[in-house]
Amino acid sequence: CPYSAETLLVKLLEIETRAGRIRNNDTGYTARTLDIDILFFNNTIIRSHELIIPHPRLHERNFALVPLCEIIPDFIHPVLNKTIAELKISCTDNGVVSKHANL
Repeated sequence: CPYSAETLLVKLLEIETRAGRIRNNDTGYTARTLDIDILFFNNTIIRSHELIIPHPRLHERNFALVPLCEIIPDFIHPVLNKTIAELKISCTDNGVVSKHANL
């Protein structure tokens, strides 16, 4: 990526805004038109007020782990020191993830 993680975040937030997303300062989950997260940035670990990489709840979410396991199953999470495949196996999320029929 030609950008720093912080610059990439700004660009992604701009894309979300152009797509109609309105951010509020509420905590917790809210419905949104678009949500683009940075899951990993190579093996970089970032902990700042604006950005946490790797995504702090990635290992708890099948909707992220299932597709990641298809493309980078052997990638090692730089904080948890487990592969994506291992994280998927140990994930307790019961959400069902399936491919769209046309893909």
